[in-house]
Amino acid sequence: MVTTDGHRLALVEHEGRFSGGLDVLLPKRAVIELGKLCAGSDAMLRIGNADNHIHFHLDKRRIVSRLLTDIYPDYSAVLPKENFNRFTVGRGMITPAIKRVSLMASSHRP
Repeated sequence: MVTTDGHRLALVEHEGRFSGGLDVLLPKRAVIELGKLCAGSDAMLRIGNADNHIHFHLDKRRIVSRLLTDIYPDYSAVLPKENFNRFTVGRGMITPAIKRVSLMASSHRP
């Protein structure tokens, strides 16, 4: 998954039991609600799309959202082709720092 707010870009790669690719643009609100839906759950998230909509199923809960029709910029053009730097840190060490930084982030809204 890739997301950007115009200033920052985030890329997350995860290997799972996902068959096929899915190249869609989601509205910000759908991503926020999906985060709430998945928070604290170990259940399998099922994803499907049809026409101009996408749906997410987790246990007995479901989110349906329209898809955006815009063209997403080629994010791979701004990512370094080779980066062998790796950083590992314990969750207990980094979480307080992230909370402090989030207080100052302009896009952070509770």
